Amino acid sequence: MSVSKPAWRVVLQPAVIVGALGYFVDIYGLILFSILRIPSLKALGYGGQQLIDYGILLLNCQMVGGVICLGVALFALAGLEETRGKDFDYHEVT
Repeated sequence: MSVSKPAWRVVLQPAVIVGALGYFVDIYGLILFSILRIPSLKALGYGGQQLIDYGILLLNCQMVGGVICLGVALFALAGLEETRGKDFDYHEVT
């Protein structure tokens, strides 16, 4: 007789927990950067149009880094799917 696991036990795998924590760290970094960006650039001596230009550049670089990480995660999931074989069913809860 096989006993099926509750759905929350299937979802809360270590990889999912680590991924969620990484996501929260990234969001925290974006929020912190948004708060400290202008004072930091002013402390470095930038002002006026330079402040805006460099602020936008830094924010864009951070967004590109986030997109690259998302792409890496998607390719990792695709590789995981391939290594598990064609018979793997995502909806199977056993």
